[in-house]
Amino acid sequence: MEALAWLAIPVVSTLVAIVWLAVANRTRPPASTQETVEAHARFREALRQADNPSREDTPTRADTRGQAQASAMPDEGASGNSRRT
Repeated sequence: MEALAWLAIPVVSTLVAIVWLAVANRTRPPASTQETVEAHARFREALRQADNPSREDTPTRADTRGQAQASAMPDEGASGNSRRT
């Protein structure tokens, strides 16, 4: 009986795959011209926004360079190792 259960698993999975392929490859009705043009316009707008993010959201190059220099240079008074001549 256990062998029959193990043989049923590939048979059932094959049937599920056949049904999946039949549903995935069915013929779909043609889309209207207006729907496709609107979808293309939304796509182009999304690409345009992704290519030019707003300046408020992203730091400028000068901002990031200033942060890197500030974090690389320790405070002179904080460590007590300041050199005074």
